Amino acid sequence: MTIRRFFHHTLLACLLVGCNPSVYADEVNPLEQVAKIRSLSREEATKRRPVKLKGTVVYKARGGRTFIIHDGTEGISVHLFRAKELGVWKGGRPRESENEVGALIEIEGVTGPAGYSPVIIPERFRRLGAGVMPEPRRVSMERLISGSEVSQRVLVEGVVQRSVLVEDGKWAMTVVVEGHPCEVDFQSAQGFDSSRTLDARVQVRGFSSPVFNLRSESTRMRLLAWGVEDVSVIEPPPAEPFAGRKLPLNGLLPFSKEPDRFRRKVTSGVVNFAWPGRFFFLQDDHAGLLVESASKDLRVGDHVEAAGFVEVANGIAALTEAVTRRVGTAEAPRAMAVSASELLLPEITGRVEAVVDVDHFGRLVEIRGGLRQIERRSREGHWTLFLTSGGEVFRANLPMPNVTWQPPWQVGSEVAIRGVCEPEFTPRKPGTNSPTISGFHLWLRNPGDVTITKAAPWWTPGRLWLALGGIGLVLAFALIWNLLLHRKVDEQMTVISSKLRSETIHYERNRLARDLHDTLEQQLVGVALQLDDAEQIIRHDPKAASEIVTLARRMLRHTRSEARRSVWDLRSEVLETEGLGPALEILAQGVASPSGPVVGVRIDPNYSSFPLDTEFQLFRVAQEALANALKHARAKRILIALESNGETTRLTISDDGEGFSAVALNRSDGSHFGVLGMYERAERIGGKLTIVRNSDGGCSVTLVLSHESSPASQTRIS
Repeated sequence: MTIRRFFHHTLLACLLVGCNPSVYADEVNPLEQVAKIRSLSREEATKRRPVKLKGTVVYKARGGRTFIIHDGTEGISVHLFRAKELGVWKGGRPRESENEVGALIEIEGVTGPAGYSPVIIPERFRRLGAGVMPEPRRVSMERLISGSEVSQRVLVEGVVQRSVLVEDGKWAMTVVVEGHPCEVDFQSAQGFDSSRTLDARVQVRGFSSPVFNLRSESTRMRLLAWGVEDVSVIEPPPAEPFAGRKLPLNGLLPFSKEPDRFRRKVTSGVVNFAWPGRFFFLQDDHAGLLVESASKDLRVGDHVEAAGFVEVANGIAALTEAVTRRVGTAEAPRAMAVSASELLLPEITGRVEAVVDVDHFGRLVEIRGGLRQIERRSREGHWTLFLTSGGEVFRANLPMPNVTWQPPWQVGSEVAIRGVCEPEFTPRKPGTNSPTISGFHLWLRNPGDVTITKAAPWWTPGRLWLALGGIGLVLAFALIWNLLLHRKVDEQMTVISSKLRSETIHYERNRLARDLHDTLEQQLVGVALQLDDAEQIIRHDPKAASEIVTLARRMLRHTRSEARRSVWDLRSEVLETEGLGPALEILAQGVASPSGPVVGVRIDPNYSSFPLDTEFQLFRVAQEALANALKHARAKRILIALESNGETTRLTISDDGEGFSAVALNRSDGSHFGVLGMYERAERIGGKLTIVRNSDGGCSVTLVLSHESSPASQTRIS
């Protein structure tokens, strides 16, 4: 390059960046150090700054979707799966050995924001040889909690309070490090034994990977490790978990000069409530205690020893991850009669600092009150009763006896209710040592824990609304002809649905138009009769004749409105002129409302049109599935997706609602004729329809149509 050309290029660069050569260099020259990438803000990382550096692969997730490289100073995550999603990846299909742990690689790519910290989105990489693994570093708890050590290899030490096998052959631990819980996710469970690690003091080597929320904020510590080789047991757990000193139920965390808070504690009592596999309560003469445990064979009245870890997140000590053993049986504790004020304001014995000698937390109590509301909470697996007593509102939870059971009590009844008391606390106020009790709820053992002391009055709000509804029906009798017209249209639509296999859309439209014509003609005859009556009485009763004419005029206006709406509801001009995609978008817009679910539409730009009859059937399937989701699913979001890969077209209507009952779908009483109609429409155009429950709840209706099985293309009306 000549001096003159070099000068021209330099001048042009200065003009492009405002005569700031350093800015131009930052935009063009690739980042070659991990530290510079990790210094970028989220906004800067989003700009896809070029990257080219060398580093050692120090961690690789199973499947190779992500891995961590270390350039000798710092580590950073590489998101291979994201590169493929964005179309950035240009390296073909990499071999497993190219980026295995310990490999020295050269990587080219761009920056990305990821979910929490800056990452590399690779375009390509190649192996140069063997690299050097960095030694794990002990860092301050402040740096671990803050998340600033993300992707760095660290060493932590603490007591294991959870050690379990999870899905896909992986292992998970919770290690309390300097009083803070730290989750550890292991890629491999090979060689792990929970009995060797639970309640042991260990050292764990792994890579910091904080858990973050939807706002990209670090919420708690987490490490990524590979397997048992990343764990060193410093102090093994006790050989017998129940061998330690037994503590009273209300004395699990007494003062001690030696810190011993995070190892297992042992206590005992009589079970007064049990939800097998989840939790139970123990009670003695002085106190009660919540115990979270996977034990499934405990019953009310069992005398039990429990060894677990103390948790005080809810304002009062409880046991978690507990193991149990039954040491006998005892008489089930009797419920103590209390008032709401006694539960909210227990007797304080300390004069300077608030403490209690006896409380009702975790104990079986009986309280009288009024039943105000009953809710079925399927996701939580229990019924919730809302009650009032002494001016206080509280709730009582009853685990569902079975899926078909219904509460026998009526809202408005006065009841005596027995259950185990669990308190609710507000945060501690400045200058005080204890939190404040803000409320409580009860756990009921069975429906027999509710006794009706005074039945609900007969004149309930429900019956009042029923009476008002009857009056409304009487007042609406004058408009009964409108309902008859709707019924006639519905009958015609049913006939059309049953004959869609053999009749074209245009034939159906013409036949329906003729039927509606006949129906409207009958309505017009009725108007004519009204006018005849008016003519006969106009001489001797002008006022009555005027009322009849007014009624006839109102009937004419309503008949015209109903006819126009009925015809246009069955016609899709947008489908004929613009295609299926715009018709689906207008369908979604038509059901949108501020109080209803959000209905979205996603149309594949690669979608090519089908014949008009085929698109009509696809549109009707989408319309029926959307109507079912709006009526029955109680969904918050509904998505209509139209996708095409060149060989098949897929129409999917999915929601996040309550799903469906397979038994209900198989009913033959005609209550699900719309579902049958969707199957028939799919069969008519050579498609396959499936209706499935989603793994996270909700329902998906999918119609897959092969391009080879569809009819030849037709000319669209323009």
